[in-house]
Amino acid sequence: MADELSIRRATGDDADEMARLRRDMQAELLATGDRTLALDDAARHNRDYFREKLPAGEFVAFLAETSGVIAGTSGMVVYRAPPTQGNPAGVEGYIMNMYTVPAYRGQGIATRLLERLVENARGLGARRVWLRASDVGRPVYERFGFGDDPNYMVFRIPERDAE
Repeated sequence: MADELSIRRATGDDADEMARLRRDMQAELLATGDRTLALDDAARHNRDYFREKLPAGEFVAFLAETSGVIAGTSGMVVYRAPPTQGNPAGVEGYIMNMYTVPAYRGQGIATRLLERLVENARGLGARRVWLRASDVGRPVYERFGFGDDPNYMVFRIPERDAE
């Protein structure tokens, strides 16, 4: 990568670009063809969602940028379930919206974004994060340590060592 890559937390001001990238991701994954209008409608709804949920902390996202261009995006829905013995805070994260622009793939961007999401989840008290993986993304998550559940890939966040 010729220019330095930076990772930053997304804000509500990033909603338009995040919605555009999500649309690109969905078009690629779904091979939409004639469903462009439906994706455009979804992008408008996603933009509104990001504008509301990013500032509220209910959706956390990090962006990878190089030369002022967003090369990759990530996202995690943060929710709190009733506490359990294995998750006393009840906080969990559902990772979604992981997308690296094709020209920037193979450079570790998704892994760096994933590290930031997991660290953020850990800071919120989460004991696990989970996701549904595309065929393209599955190797990234496997290398990171995600394991398969019947329907999802799950990463159990280890407790920090006593400092």
